[in-house]
Amino acid sequence: MSNVLCVIAVERSLASYFLNDYEKKSRFWIPITIVLVDQSFNFIVSYFFYLNYVPFFYMIIITGTPNAMAICLMIHSQNYNRKVTKTHEKYTSNYSLAARFQAKENLKCFRMIKKILIAAFSIVVFGFFVAIALFLNIFPQMDTLWNLCLLAVTSLPPLVICPAIIYSVDSFRNYPFLDCFFIKLKVAKVTSVPRKRSSARSEDIQRETETYFNQLAASWT
Repeated sequence: MSNVLCVIAVERSLASYFLNDYEKKSRFWIPITIVLVDQSFNFIVSYFFYLNYVPFFYMIIITGTPNAMAICLMIHSQNYNRKVTKTHEKYTSNYSLAARFQAKENLKCFRMIKKILIAAFSIVVFGFFVAIALFLNIFPQMDTLWNLCLLAVTSLPPLVICPAIIYSVDSFRNYPFLDCFFIKLKVAKVTSVPRKRSSARSEDIQRETETYFNQLAASWT
């Protein structure tokens, strides 16, 4: 689990590198290579850690280095996809419909990862302070509560982060059994009055729509 961030960063970076045909062309070697490298790395690190071949401090560095590299990789990929999107919005670019769609999907993925990282960091910080309270015996009459909080911190991240990742998929989010949870929100939602758009903006949207459908028709022929 320590390399999940690195795996996602590498996959999204490859999606940015093969921006023009990532969703269109099958590249089965990408997930196979990522999974094999990740599992091999985890197995080797776990083996040396279990047998105490490497000091604990160096194990933390070895484990944290891929995640630090993953953050830098995601920042670079996010800036690249944002540049592609802004370039097409300002000027008539040569990026195809598939490339622009993939760039926007990558940006959505990076925004989701940012929220998950903030939530995970908050959980880790909370658990760190709870551990300090237990170690220093602060408020000993609340030890039971501190232990419950520490158990919640160690158990809740998979229950919070995994559904957040799954919920980002449209097919899961639109599944019928979720309607009962959101039906009241849909009923109570206040519809906002649509603003009138300028004629220039309407022409830009119409021109963009025509470009989309022309490229889509050309890709089918």
